[in-house]
Amino acid sequence: MSTLQTVKGVRVNCIGDREKCHRPQYEPIEIPITDPIFSERERTTSDITDRIGIPLFTWKCPPSPVWANSKEASSDGTGFASSSEAAALHLSCNTNEQPDMMNKFGFGFTPGSFLAVRQDRKPLKPLHMEALCRYCRDYVLPLFSHHLGEYAPDEPLSQEAVLGMICRPTFSIFFYERFEEDVRARGGGYVALSPLYGA
Repeated sequence: MSTLQTVKGVRVNCIGDREKCHRPQYEPIEIPITDPIFSERERTTSDITDRIGIPLFTWKCPPSPVWANSKEASSDGTGFASSSEAAALHLSCNTNEQPDMMNKFGFGFTPGSFLAVRQDRKPLKPLHMEALCRYCRDYVLPLFSHHLGEYAPDEPLSQEAVLGMICRPTFSIFFYERFEEDVRARGGGYVALSPLYGA
């Protein structure tokens, strides 16, 4: 458990903060328990991580003056505020609305960097945050795309079917079958899923 004064979280950095400010994509941070992320209405949550049993609080970071008004293009051409991880993590799972890419951040794929902490205040490690973001981007996002008819001539998945596939078992399968293999392929060691669930 983190100290009483701070909670271990992760800053997920957008392209601008990575390319211009030389920050890692998933950056460990210590957030004071008095930080607004734990109390303010402006914080956001992730419906997807709620559904897999790891509720998060997230907080959008202001754009860095280093790149905010830059006329240059990012290396991938999407813009310095681009973060597909942030956009996918914040997709809505509300059954009363159609999913779209203008999610809870309201900026589609250009929400900038954001902070993330667990709602239960247990430590959140960068590698586990990467796994959560990649699950949202690489597994969940294609399900929503299928529901919206992007895989014609397939009959689009119903919203109920999509939401039924966003659960702890599919996250565990993704973690061990895809994410862990990718980590090992880039030279990382064994990655345990159990700390995320307190087992």
